[in-house]
Amino acid sequence: MRRRSILLLLGLVPVVFLFACGGGSSSPPPPPVAVSIVSSAKSVAVGTPLQFVASVTGTTNTALTWSVSGPSCAAAACGTISSTGAYIAPATVPTPTAGVTVKAVSQADSTKSATVIVTVTVLVTVSPNPANTVFPGNMQQFTASVSGNANNAVTWEVNGVAGGTSTVGFVSSTGFYTAPDLTPFPPSVNVSAVAQFDNTSGSVAVPIGAVNQLQESTPIQLGTSGGNEKDTSTQFCCSGTLGS
Repeated sequence: MRRRSILLLLGLVPVVFLFACGGGSSSPPPPPVAVSIVSSAKSVAVGTPLQFVASVTGTTNTALTWSVSGPSCAAAACGTISSTGAYIAPATVPTPTAGVTVKAVSQADSTKSATVIVTVTVLVTVSPNPANTVFPGNMQQFTASVSGNANNAVTWEVNGVAGGTSTVGFVSSTGFYTAPDLTPFPPSVNVSAVAQFDNTSGSVAVPIGAVNQLQESTPIQLGTSGGNEKDTSTQFCCSGTLGS
């Protein structure tokens, strides 16, 4: 009888243990909070907006606190950023280091954050833009404006070549462009100004007119080459664009 009681008690021990441990199962720990930033650009020109997008996982509270900082700037000198990640670059490039750190901190867990570094560049604009059509052998003056740094010197290029070539035309150190003698294919070139400060460029597409559509600046006298050769009158005709 005593032996049977001992065996019965031993059989009840696992049951009591299972009840004490909640049936032998436990809930998995919640996933950790994680923050990541998505940026489509690595650089931004002074005064230009750039939208950052961040994702938060591991919590239903996806709110973030955004901030900007940098080794060469503080506060507004680094730019500004809104509560939705809308960044506006400062008016002046931070120097000597142009990098600005954009940071997003989880409001659910302030120890979780993500950062991305964006480089602030000068803004180069070329005028006139759009450019007028330039006919073969003719010239056009372009000017460049550099914002964001006191060094406003630029190097001029045509289709990525400093100074240009005979095929696409030449551009002087002061932005004076001379179209090639023959119309290139395609009949357009890019005249660019490259900032010597950080190699940021601005460009304008320049249409090149056809060789047989040279623009005449003065009227053509009838009976001469370019007018009606069979007309012997002394009247003038046809200022504008003539065919070959």
